[in-house]
Amino acid sequence: MEVTYLIKTSFMTSYLNQGQSGIGLFGSLKVEKDLSLFSGDLEKAFFMAKELRFDGIEISVADPEEISLSKVKNLVNKYQVGISAVATGGAAVRDGLTFSSSDKSIRQLAIQRIKKHIDFASHFKAVVIIGLMKGWVIGNYSQSENYITECLKECNKYAKEKNIDIALEPINRFQEDFFHSILDCKKYLDKVRLSNVKMMIDTFHMNIEDEDMWGNMRQARDYIIHVHYSDSNRLAPGMGHFDFIKMTEVLEEIDYKGYISAEILPVPDSYTAAKQTIDSIRSYLTQY
Repeated sequence: MEVTYLIKTSFMTSYLNQGQSGIGLFGSLKVEKDLSLFSGDLEKAFFMAKELRFDGIEISVADPEEISLSKVKNLVNKYQVGISAVATGGAAVRDGLTFSSSDKSIRQLAIQRIKKHIDFASHFKAVVIIGLMKGWVIGNYSQSENYITECLKECNKYAKEKNIDIALEPINRFQEDFFHSILDCKKYLDKVRLSNVKMMIDTFHMNIEDEDMWGNMRQARDYIIHVHYSDSNRLAPGMGHFDFIKMTEVLEEIDYKGYISAEILPVPDSYTAAKQTIDSIRSYLTQY
């Protein structure tokens, strides 16, 4: 008998194959590369999601105008697989668009790009994730944060009109300058109070930055709208040492109803990583 889970599952795929996995440079920071499965082949990603019984796919796309909306709609209908979220990091890494830029014209271009992501996401009721597009500290932290807030306010207004939520991602200190832990992000969100700006949490970053992961999740429960499962080594859940059983228990406790999405390296290959992910997540979910 088919089991129905309250929490849905997805994995990240990238519209464009952006190269080999590993670490690249983004401004003065190091960023991970190729954290997606079946990169560059949307049809295959949807087919595999359906075959493995994922509920959705998270799409990473630098510029939504480069992807055929009609094609994605057709794939959603054909395979009955949803779009969980739209990731935006490619706009920063490939095109250099960040909210913290000291160049106002760059900030305006970054806002316009996120509006395109919001438009795209609105067709699927998907979350728009903002992680690397926050940028890095240029000059001083306070000024850079003010620039981010100004940009987010404009994006929030547009997201509210489109009935779409934006999820800020806390990213570890070795890769970003802002909002490293869940509580860092919660403190910022408490301060800015933007109606449609919430939070995405990622177990890889939590493992580095959150001293009390479970307590921090409980404190931020009202903000958490999207979750990435990635083991301590950036491989599929169950291939490292992160405590996903406890993580899933706390998600159940805080009444989380969004997606668990895998942002992982395609190791040893995309299919094996996806299969390991769904088997592991199902085993965690069936324990509660």
